[in-house]
Amino acid sequence: RAGSYSIEVTETSTEVGVHDGAATVIAQGQAVILAQGERTIVRAGGIPQGVLTGERNLLVNGDFTNPLSPDWATYKDRYDPSDVEGDIQLTVNSGRNAVRFIRPGLNWGRIGIRQKINRDVRDYQTLRLHLAVRLVGQNIPNCGSLGSECPLMVKIEYTDVAGNNHEWVQGFYYLDDASQSLPLRCVTCPPPGGTHQHVQQNVWYLYDSPNLIELFKSAGPTPAAITAISIYAEGHAFDSLVSEIELLAGE
Repeated sequence: RAGSYSIEVTETSTEVGVHDGAATVIAQGQAVILAQGERTIVRAGGIPQGVLTGERNLLVNGDFTNPLSPDWATYKDRYDPSDVEGDIQLTVNSGRNAVRFIRPGLNWGRIGIRQKINRDVRDYQTLRLHLAVRLVGQNIPNCGSLGSECPLMVKIEYTDVAGNNHEWVQGFYYLDDASQSLPLRCVTCPPPGGTHQHVQQNVWYLYDSPNLIELFKSAGPTPAAITAISIYAEGHAFDSLVSEIELLAGE
């Protein structure tokens, strides 16, 4: 009946959400009735997965229970072609499935993973990033002279309602050197970059972002779609891990 609804279709599933009103979703002869604030997911060739509520995770394989490909693409870059490239590994650390970034380099390098999202977020009121970080090794204090070389960094790419592209970058580090007066955020990154998180070495640290919808609005036009997310390590020599990555959207 009259109301406000969202229908999102991918290659593997269809998701129907009710913002206002009511909807009946039928697949393979099975039906569910959705009221305000409820949603359901229909996998390809399957039946509706019941009535779901609460936040939805926009990421796939963020717990790394499956191989990185095809959900995550890996990438590597370095200043000196003769320098070590670095390695990206799936591992288990303290019972957590994780991705490990290792590079014993002498000059600048970056290695990371990236997932395309391409999800409309105009109907969501909240968007939160959750992840677990463990920093084992780092040889550049803080995040370098420009605040752009953290042993672990997160970048979310998004577009606003006018179609402009934006980025949000958040870094994590443990090696602190107050005597150098290094910046605590990426000075070459556009707003709204976050202040880098200072964490304890070799201990799992759980991070939950502020509401990114409101944060992105504070820096410009209303966000319309999340394009992609990248998790990467940057600097010279580093050893870092990341686990349980979630990008949680709420009505």
